[in-house]
Amino acid sequence: MEATLVKLRAKAALIDSRIDASKPGGFRLTEDLATMQANWMTWRESRCAFEAMLRRGTPLTSGAAAWCMMNLTGEQALFLEASERYRTKQEE
Repeated sequence: MEATLVKLRAKAALIDSRIDASKPGGFRLTEDLATMQANWMTWRESRCAFEAMLRRGTPLTSGAAAWCMMNLTGEQALFLEASERYRTKQEE
């Protein structure tokens, strides 16, 4: 996932360099990507803690947390890879 994030950050910086962020409605894709990823990481931690606590007092607690982290990280990696491919196709 980190390799894809590196590629996305580079592409976001390139896109940002082509856009005048001072205009009304201007945005910074680099900032949006960083915010989205930070918010996702916080959400993942909360979600997986909740999944584990649903099983509090059982042998499944730590397994549920690990499965949740792996599952959600995989989903996010696929999303980021699709986003990177989308930006590549748009630039061709």
